[in-house]
Amino acid sequence: MTDRPKRKAIPIGVKLAACERKLRELLGCDRIEYNHEPALIFRDVAPDGKDYIPPQNDPAYIDPISAEAHKRHTNGTAATSLGSVKHGAAKIKRILGETKPKPKRNWPSRKLESRQFEKRTRT
Repeated sequence: MTDRPKRKAIPIGVKLAACERKLRELLGCDRIEYNHEPALIFRDVAPDGKDYIPPQNDPAYIDPISAEAHKRHTNGTAATSLGSVKHGAAKIKRILGETKPKPKRNWPSRKLESRQFEKRTRT
């Protein structure tokens, strides 16, 4: 009987790589990104000023999602940013008065063509 090598403990990095590989299979994507929920922009700052409430690296508030879904969550769709993190952050800044309102502008005038006012005659 040959001597077999002693079984080693699986390092945490190998375990994480295996979990990420399996997660990519389940999500059906090539790339996984990690989404903070709620987004950091919406969290309060801790009293010491060094982190957020809840902490930014608390695993209970981080979700692994596909890169495409993370982009859509952050920026919105091609048609609108409504419901995205950027839209919410901009709205909060507007409400708090952190952004300056854009000055109103008049619509440019168009020259009227003279034929619009010509009298129509019957022939």
